[in-house]
Amino acid sequence: MFYKHCALWFCLWLATGHSSYASEMESAPQPMVTVIPAPAAGKSGQPNLFTDQDGRVYLSWIERGEAGKSTLYFSVLKHGAWSSPQVIFTGTGQMVNPVDFPSLVRLQDGALAAHWLKNHSGGGYDIQVSFSSDLGKNWSDPITPHTDNSPTEHGFVSLLPATNGDLDLVWLDGRDYAEETRENQTALRYAQFDKSGQKTSEVVLDQRVCDCCQTAAANTRSGKVVVYRDRSANEIRDIAIVRYRDGEWMSPKVIHADGWEFHGCPVNGPSVDAKDRDLVISWYTGAGSTPQINLLFSRDEGDTFGRPVRVDGGDPLGRVGVVLLDNRSALVSWIEAGELRVRRVFSNGQADSPVTLAKLSSAMQSGVPQLVRNTSGVYFAVTQRGKPSSLLTGMINYKVKP
Repeated sequence: MFYKHCALWFCLWLATGHSSYASEMESAPQPMVTVIPAPAAGKSGQPNLFTDQDGRVYLSWIERGEAGKSTLYFSVLKHGAWSSPQVIFTGTGQMVNPVDFPSLVRLQDGALAAHWLKNHSGGGYDIQVSFSSDLGKNWSDPITPHTDNSPTEHGFVSLLPATNGDLDLVWLDGRDYAEETRENQTALRYAQFDKSGQKTSEVVLDQRVCDCCQTAAANTRSGKVVVYRDRSANEIRDIAIVRYRDGEWMSPKVIHADGWEFHGCPVNGPSVDAKDRDLVISWYTGAGSTPQINLLFSRDEGDTFGRPVRVDGGDPLGRVGVVLLDNRSALVSWIEAGELRVRRVFSNGQADSPVTLAKLSSAMQSGVPQLVRNTSGVYFAVTQRGKPSSLLTGMINYKVKP
């Protein structure tokens, strides 16, 4: 009878979706990793990568100068090398944070959009967004997507090219902290802007979320999705998804009930990638005092998910990235034991052996490593600590399905 109960318990455990370690494949060849010399000078960091609809890869980053001055640059990968850096913004007053970093995207008509953070005179910081219609030679005066003007934190932005040609923007908004009559909480907000900088819509996606974890967004066949770390009234900080369908935002839902109770912010957001109806999400959790990196696949744009697969080596720091390689596998990146690691994971729970891309400091200054794909392979970028700090960029020769 004992064994029957154990067998029944195990089946129920599988059905409820508890994560299990990936089953390592024995004969998978190791990928080739090629370093691409970064275009950044000294005192550089906060890299971000983006791949446009034509497969071009963009790199943006910050270089710190003297007397509080900093410059936001971008470069485009051409014939296996980065182009000469172009300036997006230079000046004083930027809020430079290794885990809350600027970004750049290309819109459907070829226009560029970029964001960075600016210190607020009364405390906190604000989001700045600028557009370029001439391949980055000139940039518009920056706009601020939030209009509350409160001395609170606004950041952890995800930019996404909208399918109608506009710009989608998601951010964490701390304006409720300025209202003494309200409970202190951060909201997840969304807005859309046309290329002239005019706001065409804005909505609160979730009124109470984790204060300082990166957001992530992607386009699927039927609409966009936003993934983030939620925050319940009981301080459960699991990963949630919000989907846009048929002209409306759906209610948030937790992708997997880790049940991680954490009284603070872990500064460890999720990552998402999508192609057509396929969707993959990676994230860090410390539930049960067991740090781990998990991966979930969906074949229906996030309506349902398979069972989570654990991919780490036992003591991960987190700061994940993920890209789809095809409709049955993905590549996930994370920091563990002072290393930036990647691992190919299949939807059936099998996985290749982990690959170490770089030795990294576990300090916050290493930031959040970046991972993107095109049909030539997978690209990564990360900050390397030193005097001065520098960027490491490269390509991993995984085959990526068009």
